Amino acid sequence: MKHYKYIVIIISFLYSFNYSTAYQLNNQIKNKINQLKKIKLIDILRLDENNVDKFFARYSEQERKVEEQRFQLKNSINQLEQAIQNNVGEKETQQLIQNIHNKDIALVNATIEKQKALKSLLDDQQYAKLIVFEYQFMTKLQKALIDKKKKKNE
Repeated sequence: MKHYKYIVIIISFLYSFNYSTAYQLNNQIKNKINQLKKIKLIDILRLDENNVDKFFARYSEQERKVEEQRFQLKNSINQLEQAIQNNVGEKETQQLIQNIHNKDIALVNATIEKQKALKSLLDDQQYAKLIVFEYQFMTKLQKALIDKKKKKNE
């Protein structure tokens, strides 16, 4: 019986270690992506030293708001997924779907507000470049990672 307790403790420890390691790794990847994004923005927008601090202070503040809306949308989707698995009624399913629609609209609005908040710091050309960059960054990053993986496997 003592061995059983030790095994349970060891498995619990390993599980928590793996979870925390994965969480740290995920945060490291997010931080690297954010650093890359900042470098690319500085380059694309041709921000001078005076505007970099102001721009990224406002950018970070607005990005937090967008991320909060993204997190809420993800939670709503998880709730709907759980409801589907639990075979809930049609009325509750419709409420959850409407909640997702509302969260999706809130995410789009937060994105638009982010862009508008940054407009005052940029000229029209920089603002246009920002909008294009924001919509294309993740797609281009994913494509680059896939291409890198394909080259590695060749």
